[in-house]
Amino acid sequence: MLMDLFAGVEVTGIKPVLQAVSVSHAVRLIADFSKRNAPHIKGILNLTIPLDESPIWILSQYLEHLGLSTESRRTVQDGKRVRYYRLNTGDVEFAQKILEYC
Repeated sequence: MLMDLFAGVEVTGIKPVLQAVSVSHAVRLIADFSKRNAPHIKGILNLTIPLDESPIWILSQYLEHLGLSTESRRTVQDGKRVRYYRLNTGDVEFAQKILEYC
């Protein structure tokens, strides 16, 4: 999933983006897993996972632990506003430079 995000795939909290069905599904699975295992995640990563937070919010917390952030854009789709998220381009460039150095 992280490699897809590094490649520029966008995800949304409403429904899967056609190109990113597997990534959007993975985000929901990670959120569900995180909510079920919140006490362990708190103990290991010192990250509190509230049960009422969205999958996108939970993903952003994990990404923040990796030094990555997201940016978003809004569009109108079928008469509804939809927000699409992707990794911040500057963070991705910096992370790729670090990985190349290693």
